[in-house]
Amino acid sequence: MHAAMLPAAKQLVMRPILHANADPPWNICPSRKVRRRKNRGIQMAEVIKVDFGVTWSAPVHVRVGNGIRQEISGPDAALECLKHRWPEKRCELYAQARQLCLAAVCKHGSLELARQAFVNAAADAKMLA
Repeated sequence: MHAAMLPAAKQLVMRPILHANADPPWNICPSRKVRRRKNRGIQMAEVIKVDFGVTWSAPVHVRVGNGIRQEISGPDAALECLKHRWPEKRCELYAQARQLCLAAVCKHGSLELARQAFVNAAADAKMLA
């Protein structure tokens, strides 16, 4: 099935199967785009279904900039907010929220733990709406 025929939030990602002694052809999260090198130990590809529209059970509302209220519905949006709109990036709660949201996006961590860490960081930064 062609990727354009799938729903907008779901896509197919090709993951190469490697020889035992080959270097991995990518250096990024497996749920993101896979970069390939030219024929370095790749025999065939395995298809993995990925859902890029991961959302929390309940959105978090924060105030950014001049008090504009923004709805954060999942770890993707939380990472974007943490990266571009956060006032204090040296806080321990900020680092923890960023780490847990990244793990949730890569499907290695809990969505609810990431949400709670983001809420705690937003409360510490006085950004909760």
